[in-house]
Amino acid sequence: NAALPDMVQLGGTYTPHVQRGRGFAQVAVAGALLAARERGVQRAVLFTSNPSAVRTYERVGFRRVGDYAVQVLLNAAQP
Repeated sequence: NAALPDMVQLGGTYTPHVQRGRGFAQVAVAGALLAARERGVQRAVLFTSNPSAVRTYERVGFRRVGDYAVQVLLNAAQP
């Protein structure tokens, strides 16, 4: 999703339902991280609340550092 010289943000990893549980997402994420490392990237960050995705990311070396929430504030004066 985003990249700096030494950091990347991963996002949008999706496995079709019939292909889940076979390790495809883990291989794709690991491959993306290896390619980034070859470009000099030293850190990666991602955001997910999906328990299955969390397990996949933890298997390739990510660790949870906190929780987040997204809030949208609407101005009541605008339609």
